[in-house]
Amino acid sequence: MKVEMRLDARTLLRTFWLIKFCLHSLQLSIINGIAMYSPKVLEHLENPRNVGEMADATANAVATNPVCGDLLHLYLKMADGKIVEASFKVQGCPPSIAAGSVLTEMITGLMIEEARKLTPQDVTRALESLPRNKEHCSTLAIDALRAALADQSR
Repeated sequence: MKVEMRLDARTLLRTFWLIKFCLHSLQLSIINGIAMYSPKVLEHLENPRNVGEMADATANAVATNPVCGDLLHLYLKMADGKIVEASFKVQGCPPSIAAGSVLTEMITGLMIEEARKLTPQDVTRALESLPRNKEHCSTLAIDALRAALADQSR
């Protein structure tokens, strides 16, 4: 069976630009997508730690990024001036999930005063790196931590 296709110049031009756009997007995802996430970020995405609400939390908070809409809930259980347990829930991009996961690992066992000193850069370092356009995910995690620690001190 023979199929004959005739494309006008407009259709050919659209097809050309669509293919060019797809190739450019693929190139960006390889450069800025797949390759941009460190093995540590990918590990926390595949196996996030400490996910879920904590019924007996002594403090909790919600932080949001108004620009991208990411939302991170952080739950803390504290005793004797120390964070003894932490968990999180997130609605957001993959690096926000990784940032919430690694934050809970970082703060479990820390004295509250040590946890107050953590910065977004500490979260990014714990993830081995984040792309510049995703560094706000570390800020979101620290904002949730600071809000939860403020909730605890009330």
